Amino acid sequence: HTRAPDAKLQLQGIVSDAKSRIDSLLTKDADFSSKAKSRRSPRKCIGSTESSNDQQDIQQDEEYSLSLALKRLRILNKRCDVLELMGENDENLEVFLNSIVQGLSERLMVRKQDPSNQFSKDGGDDDDDDD
Repeated sequence: HTRAPDAKLQLQGIVSDAKSRIDSLLTKDADFSSKAKSRRSPRKCIGSTESSNDQQDIQQDEEYSLSLALKRLRILNKRCDVLELMGENDENLEVFLNSIVQGLSERLMVRKQDPSNQFSKDGGDDDDDDD
């Protein structure tokens, strides 16, 4: 039991890292939705296929990273009280959770409006546990 404070500090670090990663990816989310809207223009450049493929790969990596950070928080929440580890007041926590909901809903709306922006179907959720 002498290492309990050390473990709590490590958990706080993991939670703060995941929270900051989610924040940074969701701030890029605004860029993601604005770029997706601008990509719908009828004009296309000859060399745009390669850069759009690179851009789509980057977006896939960011979405995967976002899903991993959210999954990390979900798993930690099953083991301990993540809200206590965040060490924030209720107002800041509500702002953080609202930003997650807003960012994910924006991504889903972009997907719904632009079916060509869909990623491959084989990258689905392989999570077998029940919530």
